[in-house]
Amino acid sequence: MEQKFCKRLPVCPFFRAVQESEEILDVLTEYVQVYCCGPLQAKCFRIIHFDNYGTQPADDISPSGLDFRKYLNLKDA
Repeated sequence: MEQKFCKRLPVCPFFRAVQESEEILDVLTEYVQVYCCGPLQAKCFRIIHFDNYGTQPADDISPSGLDFRKYLNLKDA
C-alpha cells in the first residue's frame, strides 16, 4: 500500500523539529505516523488553521493543536 505524505510536510515546522530532534519521543513519532503520513491528515490542526486563515499557526503547535515543545521539556523534568 502506498503511503501518502502531507502536502505541507516540506515546510512544516512541526515535522522539521521532530526530524531535527536529537531524541525523538514516541508520542511525536506517533503524531508523524498518524497525522503527517496517516489517516488523520485531514484533521491536522496546522493544515486546518492554514486553510482557514491563510497563515501557519505558531511553530510549536502540533498537528493535534497542542504545544508539542511541552513534550520535549518533560524529558528534562
